[in-house]
Amino acid sequence: MVWEKEAVSSHMWPADPNGRKWTSERFREVLKRESRVGLGQEVTIAAYREIAIGISRRFLRGATAFKTEEGDENDEWKEENMGAAIADEQAGHTAHIAGMIYARGIMEQAGVVADRRQQFRESSTEWHRFLGFCEEEKEETRSKKRKRAPFESEADEARIDRWGRLRKMDTTAQLKRMMGKTAEFRGVQQEAMAAIVAGESPIVAVMPTGGGKSLLFMLPAWAEQGGTTVVVIPLIALRGDMMRRCKLLGISCASWEGRRPPDAAAVVLVTPESAVGEEFATFLNRLRATRQLDRIVIDECHIVLNRRYTFRKQMQQLGRLVAAETQIVMLTATLPPSEEDELFQRMHFKREQVKIFRARTTRTNVAYQVIRIEEASKKKEVEAVVVKTARRKVRQYRAGKVVIYGNSVPKVKQLAEQLGCNAYYHDAVGKAGMLADFMAGKQQVIVATSALGMGVDIPDIRCIIHIDWPWTILDYAQESGRAGRDGMPSEAIIIGQEGSQRASEDKQSEAEQRLVQLYAEGDGTAARCRRRVLDEYLDGREGREGCEEGEEKCDACRGPEEEMEGEETEEDRGEASSDDEDMGVVETEREERQRVFRQQEQERQGPRQTFIQQRQQEFSDVEWLRRQLAWWANRCGICEAAGDGPSEHDVRRCWRQESRDTREAIKTIEEQIKFESYSGCFWCGVPQEICNRWERNSYGRYQRTKDRDCQYRGVLIGGLIGVALGRAETGEQWRVRLEEFGVDNSERGETLIEFLGKKRALETVESNNLVGEFCWITRLIAE
Repeated sequence: MVWEKEAVSSHMWPADPNGRKWTSERFREVLKRESRVGLGQEVTIAAYREIAIGISRRFLRGATAFKTEEGDENDEWKEENMGAAIADEQAGHTAHIAGMIYARGIMEQAGVVADRRQQFRESSTEWHRFLGFCEEEKEETRSKKRKRAPFESEADEARIDRWGRLRKMDTTAQLKRMMGKTAEFRGVQQEAMAAIVAGESPIVAVMPTGGGKSLLFMLPAWAEQGGTTVVVIPLIALRGDMMRRCKLLGISCASWEGRRPPDAAAVVLVTPESAVGEEFATFLNRLRATRQLDRIVIDECHIVLNRRYTFRKQMQQLGRLVAAETQIVMLTATLPPSEEDELFQRMHFKREQVKIFRARTTRTNVAYQVIRIEEASKKKEVEAVVVKTARRKVRQYRAGKVVIYGNSVPKVKQLAEQLGCNAYYHDAVGKAGMLADFMAGKQQVIVATSALGMGVDIPDIRCIIHIDWPWTILDYAQESGRAGRDGMPSEAIIIGQEGSQRASEDKQSEAEQRLVQLYAEGDGTAARCRRRVLDEYLDGREGREGCEEGEEKCDACRGPEEEMEGEETEEDRGEASSDDEDMGVVETEREERQRVFRQQEQERQGPRQTFIQQRQQEFSDVEWLRRQLAWWANRCGICEAAGDGPSEHDVRRCWRQESRDTREAIKTIEEQIKFESYSGCFWCGVPQEICNRWERNSYGRYQRTKDRDCQYRGVLIGGLIGVALGRAETGEQWRVRLEEFGVDNSERGETLIEFLGKKRALETVESNNLVGEFCWITRLIAE
């Protein structure tokens, strides 16, 4: 019997006849891996087919392009190949017969026709040119630039005209037309509006609750309704209120629904979850293609800083919206200066790019107070103080409303029952009706959790009472800021028991806990002005001694009061305008508008490029991690560093005397490390995307597999500690790096084990500091 090797098709491209075939599965995995690294997102074979045909039809030429319709004739191909076809016909055969039978080259493969091979070559050459693989062509052979479709030019022209009219708009006059003759800009509204209509981006406006933040996008949308403003709104209550206000002003406004995209709306409202989804990304792409997308507004933009990984994780991913390459406007009432850099980082902005407009956010008409109950007081005594205070304030403000906040649902339910009012919390039955009754005045008081935070726009709330210590000053400022939005005197009160739990592991850091303590107790010697703490943190204002003239006094202020320094005001500066009498002047202005417009478009590409580069780097890091895990599995860092013996064994079984300390360190870390939720596999620390113990379910989340275990268990810790302790120089570099992260293994700082188990926030994969440090140290020794 004769044994023959399996025949390999010439179209499978192996390196040699015995090479590995390029099967669909192999190509799929390589394409996904390389596109993630190169493009920042996965491309599948099905997607590639669509992309390739679309590119070919739009950018390639002649016989090398896919036909646009079945049966289409290609005049260019006919002209180029008519001569050869006539010669074959004159010889008494077809071009196909000539290629298959006559004058075949001795190196020609079976079943291949020479002219078809040449056409394949030309098609490949066209792709090479398109992808930039070829040297530059000579001027006479260079393909012509693709002619733009008529609708593209018209849409561009309309967009530039719309942008030009907005830049010249008299914002004060338009405000009076929209809101009434008595309407005026307040605070930093006019400065921020000037930046928006000028097309600057990104813009951050920090204004107090009730300060008119929504006007900053409603006025441009009202004045120029040819485009679309996308507004990301975190809560349903806010969305309903915004739709009502837009309707009253005659602004076409729609809420995003995947099945019915609101293409014609001037304002489109969308939740953070939908805003980062694929369907909405397609909608944004369509708006961009038709030149309708004017700006994206993120209302309550401090939600991007959400650090609770278990709560609405998509809020942290809103930085993806920079891919739309449009004007970004961010609005909030609570953005401490100390948090600005983190916000900019999550949104992929550079600080020097951002135009930030900041007004004082603490409310002058709110009197702040803290009622501290002794630690020794019994539970019933504490409850009695809370109920007594609540009832007293309800009686005091009969003409207004009272909101009482609690940190737990059971406590909220209990107090609501005692006061005979509604209890409002996340999954309360009929909570929409509760809120409607409260807004309409049918209920004077409501007891709620933080679920009643953002979205409460009720002018006559006279008193906000917190019956627990707030989680953070940021939360407290947001919730207490709901009082007195009509400008009338109001109160914000905290009732807290000394020694009661103020912190929650996933809701409050040590720094935030200290800030709440400073607000409640002062500096240890005397109570500090409540406004001083709020102003220093929320607005970066230093030097305040106490409540000032024109402000409702807080309970901590005593003695003579200093007058408030006068605030500087800017006079409205009108721009002289006249009709252009000369056509040349009009054309010059038009060209200048186009130049400035194009320049702004280029500047907006910066955040998107930063976003893509970060995703590419993360995907590249994941591929690096895969390779390093495979290499360091069953490999000893001590012996690898020594270089004088075999290293293909686990460091835990190393025979060297100097490996003893390393083994003990590894054992200690493995026994004590606890990985944060959503930071990787709980057993090995490896991202769930890589670990065999996990698989994706139909919802795109990870679930445990039934019969598979971690393939890299112990590799991360063994590799990291083995290299760090096996190489003195590398270990010293790592020690310095850890100090920069605040890790010093002292009582004052975070321990190494705590640090390694913490989640490391990434856009594309859930990971932790152990993975990050393993990648860092393996890259270091590779270099």
